[in-house]
This record gives sequence, C-alpha cells and structure tokens, in this order.
Amino acid sequence: MRTALRIGIFISVAILVFACKTSQNQKLSPEKTCDLFFAYLNNYEYQKAKELGTEQTIKTVSLVESLSKLGGGGKIILKDNKSQFLYCEIAGREAVCHYKTYSGDIQRVFLLRQKGRWLVDLRKDAEKPANKEE
Repeated sequence: MRTALRIGIFISVAILVFACKTSQNQKLSPEKTCDLFFAYLNNYEYQKAKELGTEQTIKTVSLVESLSKLGGGGKIILKDNKSQFLYCEIAGREAVCHYKTYSGDIQRVFLLRQKGRWLVDLRKDAEKPANKEE
C-alpha cells in the first residue's frame, strides 16, 4: 500500500513539474524571450535556443552550431553582452524589441507569436514582414 502511494505521489509531482515548465514557456514576454534566446546562444546551448525560434531562426542557429563545431562560429550573436534593453513594440502577432549596443547603435530583434508563444525571428531581410504562421 505504501509503495503504491509513493509511486502515485512521484508520478503526480512529475506531471506537475512538467506542466509548469510547459506553461512557463508560453508566458514569456518578448523581452524575456529575447534575453533567454541570446543567453542560450552565448552559452552554446543551441537546442534550447532553437526552442525559442521560428523555422528561419532554427536554420540560422543550426548554421551557427555547425560553424562552432568547426571552430569558427563562437559567439556569433546579434546582441552583445553590453546591450541595454530599451523597449518592445507589440503589434498583433509581431513584436520588435530594441536594444542599445555598446557602440550606441540601436539593434532590433523581431519576434512572432506562434502557437501561443513568442519566438525570435532572425530574418534575412529585416525590413520584410514575416510570413504569418499559426
């Protein structure tokens, strides 16, 4: 009886932890998503970075990952360590977060809302609107 109770409690706790982790990713703001994404890239945690990106971003991160394995892709990121968050503009399913870099330039990071989550969208041409995916 005690063993069955312990197993039941263990399974319940495991499900609760997994459910909280899953719902936590959906509650991230655009700013927090950007911060996490670039922190993962900075620490070479490419799989985690891919989870916070669109399909285009996953391709780009995969390229960076391949280059880093060859010794040439280290610290290839958009946001440097001395960037300062300024603000995010949210317009429907798209957001743009603005950062001021150490050199004083303003850098924009684009995000799309897909499947209830904000995802970083590293676009080839930053001026083109992204494809709307659901």
